[in-house]
Amino acid sequence: MRHLSKVLRQALGRRVRGRYRMLRCADGRRAACAAAVRGSLAAAVGALTARSGSALPDTWHADARRDDIHFAVGGALVVGPMPWQNRPTFQQVVQIRP
Repeated sequence: MRHLSKVLRQALGRRVRGRYRMLRCADGRRAACAAAVRGSLAAAVGALTARSGSALPDTWHADARRDDIHFAVGGALVVGPMPWQNRPTFQQVVQIRP
């Protein structure tokens, strides 16, 4: 989250410690990048406002159960739905031997 916050602040022209050399959004210019960030955020707020019927973020709720993982019956055992988990697709194990 730190990196995203830093990129957004830099794109909007705010001071950040350890600035990134370049921003890879819009055409790479700060003004165009700032306009792209503002436009994207405005579109997201507009979509959430339209979906919830309110411009108040406190009313923007999502049903987490819509992301549940559902299993197909493949035998005598029935497994109920479980919450979706964000897990890495690549894991590496490193073993150091003395």
